[in-house]
Amino acid sequence: TADAQLVWEYALDYVNRAENRIVIFGESLGGAVALSLWSHNNANPPQPAALLLNSTFSSLSENVRWHYPMFPFQSLLLDRWPSGDRIGSVNSPIVIFHGTADKMIPIEQGRQLAEITTNSRFIEIPGGEHNDIPLQQHGRNLIGFEPRLLAVTHNLLQFIRNVAVVKTRARCLAGSSGI
Repeated sequence: TADAQLVWEYALDYVNRAENRIVIFGESLGGAVALSLWSHNNANPPQPAALLLNSTFSSLSENVRWHYPMFPFQSLLLDRWPSGDRIGSVNSPIVIFHGTADKMIPIEQGRQLAEITTNSRFIEIPGGEHNDIPLQQHGRNLIGFEPRLLAVTHNLLQFIRNVAVVKTRARCLAGSSGI
């Protein structure tokens, strides 16, 4: 929670961006960390242009229970990362991506998050696993969703393209070096 708050403050103060020009992106546990900005002890939660969640669980304890139904490991967790309890406090548009073949976090948990709030859109990625949902898919699905996103969609798509190029180059380098 403190880390998410520091990143948010950095974006506002040092990068000098207005709240409504920032898109918060969280993937897997990172989605729960992003949602921690809307915890009950944050008196001034952010109002970003949008919140994008990719393969995020509804709560860590629920996900642990799904993985280990016969053992009460969820009782041992120090932080439950209650994404489902926090997402209802988000007033910004929310887009939730989840792959149908995710074996780490079941797609039902992503759907559950989307059903909690009326300002969300759930996007199912057919065949998508936990770590292989193509970033380009995110940008294509955002276009036309929310007027506030139009101002940031171009920059987001450019960022996604750049990340895809870097990933592709890294794969090429890894393949050529025999790694």
